[in-house]
Amino acid sequence: MTLDLTPFGFTPTESLVYATLLRLGPSTGYAIARGARLARANAYAALEGLVSRGAATRTPPPTRPARYRPIDPQALMAQLATLQGEALDRLGRELRGLSRPGEPVTREVAGSRAVANLVMQLVARAERRVEGVVALELWRPTLPAWRRAGERAQMDVSVRGDVPQDAPSWLKPARDDAPSATILVMDESQLVVTSGDGEGIAGLWTSHPLIVMLARRALQTALLGLVLLVGGCRARPIPEAQRYPAGTAFRAQYRIVDGTRLRMIDSGNGTPVVFIHGIGASMYSWRYALPPVVGAGYRAVAFDNRGFGFSEKPAHGYHNADYARLVVALLDSLGIASAVLVGHSMGGAIAAEVALIHPDRVRGLVLIDAAGYGVRWPGVLKIARWPFIGAVATTFRGRWITGRILRSTFADPSKVTEADVDQYYAPVPDPNFGRALRGVLREFRFDSLGGGRLARVQSPTLILWGDTDRLIPLRDGARFARELPRSEFVVIERTGHDAPEESPDQVNRLLVDFLKAGLSRIPENVAWSTPSSRSSRSSNP
Repeated sequence: MTLDLTPFGFTPTESLVYATLLRLGPSTGYAIARGARLARANAYAALEGLVSRGAATRTPPPTRPARYRPIDPQALMAQLATLQGEALDRLGRELRGLSRPGEPVTREVAGSRAVANLVMQLVARAERRVEGVVALELWRPTLPAWRRAGERAQMDVSVRGDVPQDAPSWLKPARDDAPSATILVMDESQLVVTSGDGEGIAGLWTSHPLIVMLARRALQTALLGLVLLVGGCRARPIPEAQRYPAGTAFRAQYRIVDGTRLRMIDSGNGTPVVFIHGIGASMYSWRYALPPVVGAGYRAVAFDNRGFGFSEKPAHGYHNADYARLVVALLDSLGIASAVLVGHSMGGAIAAEVALIHPDRVRGLVLIDAAGYGVRWPGVLKIARWPFIGAVATTFRGRWITGRILRSTFADPSKVTEADVDQYYAPVPDPNFGRALRGVLREFRFDSLGGGRLARVQSPTLILWGDTDRLIPLRDGARFARELPRSEFVVIERTGHDAPEESPDQVNRLLVDFLKAGLSRIPENVAWSTPSSRSSRSSNP
């Protein structure tokens, strides 16, 4: 049996001896030394250490050697939780006196032990109020924390399942319409929410004030939930006549592709260049790229991907392979044998997936702040994939939230105009928008390109990255450059995650240059197969 008590102040030898006691039961020091294969002196020292810390008891009979007995593991956990709660209380008081309020934090944990420990720590530290619903399977393991909180905080907590007979008077049975997951709000500033059960349980903790507010609303009456459903999007979207590409030289059309009705632009002649936008965006995000690409003699295709913009938003169909199949079906529908794929963020991961599965359909790749190794989600998007609270989070989506998320993708948020927010917000009131967003966050793998998969991609690839991207770090761009055998990596200064919109002049110059001249030191033009004369930057030959 392997047991590690060192994070709680025990020595490695004490951990080993406690595990041996659990295996052997009440034993003498000599038996423990033999069972743990320790020197007798070391075994006795560890046993006395366990006794002094309350993890074991010593019962010396008058005529026999002393025998040691381990305390019950659940009792030890409760004792450690109490001690840690007291220590965290002291630390919290000291930190409040020494520091300014920090940035909101959102973290995830997995496994029954980790989730129970998270609940214990947060509940035990509550000072004013605890409200929410706790699953019965989490009640018993966290009981010491509830007793501690009940001594000093107002408790408005219900349990999903039968109320235990020894439960305190303030614990109530949950309403029939209460969430099946655990959702707890502490002191109106901390939230913990769980998903799954048994060993498959996961927990999310956040101090993000918007998410905490959404959780508190989710815990209130079903009537308020209805108000949210009806009034979550209070601003009226711009009329259809003002939606992009209105007022430009391009015309939107609809086409059924792979069973999904897609809104798209198809303009120009020459080698096809297909633009794939990121999560929560639409073909509006390519408004600066389409004119120069068409003007340079290429056929530009941009579309609202499945679940986004004004394309159809089904309940499912958001796995990586689903999107790759959709792109290939779009090429087939348009009579395109092969194309250069330009993908931003999530769209970059989709473009790379197409290159992996259908290499013959991809002439070249342009990956801009591409996903593939994970994403640092803003708190609201991180929680959107969680049951119940995610449904509320994606329902309560006003125009100001859209603007806030959009501005967070820019290094200079002042570059985002009110007209930009209007265009991004236009599809949000769609009744199926929230369902589609949750579907993407649950089904799509934003970390699917690891494990050396990209070594198989032979398409020439241009990698562009904003130097202040806070969603996908610059090191991920460098990793793309290392793992793609025929790639060039260019960093765009003073630019965040949304490089095509924040720094369009630089992105478009690099894009058209790539289409015309190919990669540095790669004697191939992805569009016309003519020799390259570009100077080298950071490239893999």
